[in-house]
Amino acid sequence: TLHPQALHQPIQTNRLGGPVCVTQPIEHNRFDWNRHSIAGTGAAGSGYVARHNIELGTSLSHCFDIHGGRDRRDGTDIAGRSIEIHHNTFRAPETPIVIRGVPQESCRVHHNWFPRHSNAAEAVEAESGTLVENNAYGEHAH
Repeated sequence: TLHPQALHQPIQTNRLGGPVCVTQPIEHNRFDWNRHSIAGTGAAGSGYVARHNIELGTSLSHCFDIHGGRDRRDGTDIAGRSIEIHHNTFRAPETPIVIRGVPQESCRVHHNWFPRHSNAAEAVEAESGTLVENNAYGEHAH
């Protein structure tokens, strides 16, 4: 489990563009100035749980990411086995969450606050297999 940290301005060593690329729960962190604050390879069987994190507002791209088969060029559309993103705050103006394929089991995005986005389509970019529900949108929604 990765917790609590202030993670910003990473040195990019893996070309994923962010300070965190793990399969363990990622919780109680403050992120700022990252390309992707959390990134997953999306390989079959992989995934992550991201909960109780705050994206402070400066992001160079989308904040939380999981790659799909097109990114790996492995002939699949797999974006990991299971992803759960909940109880986070995303203050960055960019699209906060991008799921770049189809999870083998599920991807759930719930109970997050997106103060700079007015609806799910602005806040989460995903293909089939991703459930987006019970989130708050807009500055005064929380």
